[in-house]
Amino acid sequence: FFLMIRRPPRSTQSRSSAASDVYKRQVKLASFIIIILIFIFVFIFIFIFVFIFIFILILVFVFILLFIFIFIVVFIFIIIFIIFIFVFVFIIIIIFLIIFIIIFIIFIFVFVFIIIIIFLIIFIIIFI
Repeated sequence: FFLMIRRPPRSTQSRSSAASDVYKRQVKLASFIIIILIFIFVFIFIFIFVFIFIFILILVFVFILLFIFIFIVVFIFIIIFIIFIFVFVFIIIIIFLIIFIIIFIIFIFVFVFIIIIIFLIIFIIIFI
């Protein structure tokens, strides 16, 4: 938009003439409009800057939360995996121990049986 600023006629040299007053009012109005436009521009600039700053802060916050979430999920997954490995190893050790105990018991029974057989043979040889 353009303001038509009317200059006072050249013939009017007096500063208090009506044409000079109109010119002064137009200059004041133009200055006021320019100040308002500058204020609006600065306000819009600050609003956009604050909006972009808040948007960047929200993005950073979201990325930090996402990173923390991923870290926690990975950490929990690793802990679950480690627990699974420990449980698996523990079960394998228990199975081997049970097998060892069964083999040991069988060995003892066989040994006792062999000893009994040997004593029987000796008994039979001595008393028959």
